[in-house]
Amino acid sequence: MHSLFREQLQSFLYAYKEPMKERGVPLIFDASKEHQYRKEFFKEDAWEKLEIAKKMKVGFAVKTNTDYDGALDRESPCREKTISFKKNQFLHIHARYSVDWWIGRHVEKKAKMGFIPTAKRIGKLEKCLDEEGTRLGQSSIWECSPPFTVVPSTRPIIFVGPAFHGSQITQLMHTALRSELTKRMGERVRKFKSDIGRKWMGRIDYEESERELKTITALCEDLSIILLEAPHVNTPLDLTGIHLAPIFVQIRVSNRSILMRLMNKTGIQNKKTELCGVDLLNSLPRDLFDVIIEEKGLPEATKRMCSFLEDYWTATHPTYEDI
Repeated sequence: MHSLFREQLQSFLYAYKEPMKERGVPLIFDASKEHQYRKEFFKEDAWEKLEIAKKMKVGFAVKTNTDYDGALDRESPCREKTISFKKNQFLHIHARYSVDWWIGRHVEKKAKMGFIPTAKRIGKLEKCLDEEGTRLGQSSIWECSPPFTVVPSTRPIIFVGPAFHGSQITQLMHTALRSELTKRMGERVRKFKSDIGRKWMGRIDYEESERELKTITALCEDLSIILLEAPHVNTPLDLTGIHLAPIFVQIRVSNRSILMRLMNKTGIQNKKTELCGVDLLNSLPRDLFDVIIEEKGLPEATKRMCSFLEDYWTATHPTYEDI
């Protein structure tokens, strides 16, 4: 009896040690196939999330402070859908895909939706570059600036010129142009007066400007175009250090005879002060302004601005098929 039991036990142990021969059970783990499977799985997931994000509202907007070439980033969820950007471009962020990736697009006409590296992802890449530089004996003493600055979802429109805001001719031109644009663009534009950039004791009141910035940012959440009346802002330099990123439109009158006729027509007395403001604004570099209007009359200036705002509206309100 005992011998029979030992024989059965021995037979069981031999059978247990034999390799499994059931059909469909792999004997060797194939790492390359597993990697390919995971890669395809995550790519399908990325495409699915991308399609979902197209139907989502804009979460927030950023201005880029660095360059990024998505074609070189192998860690992207979907390399062919990775968005590259240059410094000083604007991006709409629609969704968070992971700690390293957002889903969004350039604020441009017919810009496609794709994967954008988060600030954390950019930080990892910069760290890798620093480590590589250290390995090669190249050290950097500069701290990296933030790769993005959060800005309003639509950039407010600020008119400056032909003279400073305190001048009568400037007030008349700005009021007339805002009224015409409101008529032409309808509910797509909103007018708002702000104290942003106000100076106190010769310096910008940053506390007041931060409060105004929060208000303007809230107004832009529905992607309306804000015609911002900012009487304390005479040049783009007046908003240095404030993360508003407005579209600066300069109304420029370079011809002195035309300017004098306008002043005489509107009954302006202190022409010398007006001309000083005109000369100062006209001496600023043209690249400080996004749009320069040099048209001769209000109808022409309105037509030019309407065309610009129509393009900007299309860039900020793409259709599902466009992205």
